[in-house]
Amino acid sequence: MKVSSQPEQDMVLEDIESIRQEQGIDDVTLHKEINSLHRGDSVKLTLVTGPATSETIMVCITSIRGAAYRGKLTGIPAAKSRVKIPLGAVIAFRATHIHSVAPAHGQANAPATHTKKQ
Repeated sequence: MKVSSQPEQDMVLEDIESIRQEQGIDDVTLHKEINSLHRGDSVKLTLVTGPATSETIMVCITSIRGAAYRGKLTGIPAAKSRVKIPLGAVIAFRATHIHSVAPAHGQANAPATHTKKQ
C-alpha cells in the first residue's frame, strides 16, 4: 500500500480477512457492512507499525472500484508509532484490509455476528 503524500514510504496494512479465515472466523455482519459501503463512509484499518506491533487507523472512503478502495486518513497515528502518515493522506486498500466499519454519525454499532467455520 502506498501513501500518496510520501510515495517513497511503503505502508503495510494487515490483511485482517486472512487472519480471520486462518482462525476459522466468518464475520457475517462485517461482510454485509463492507458490501454496503459508499463514498464518505469511514472504516478502520490495521497498520503494521513494527515486527510485532500494529495500530488501528480511521480512513474516510473517497472511492470504491470493486474490492479496491481509496480513502483519506482522518486521524493521525499514535505518537509512539514508527510510521508517520500526515492527516488527510490518501491510502489505497482492499476490502480484505477492513478491520471494521465505523458507525454512521449518530448511530451505535450493531452487535457483531461471528460464526466459527467447521
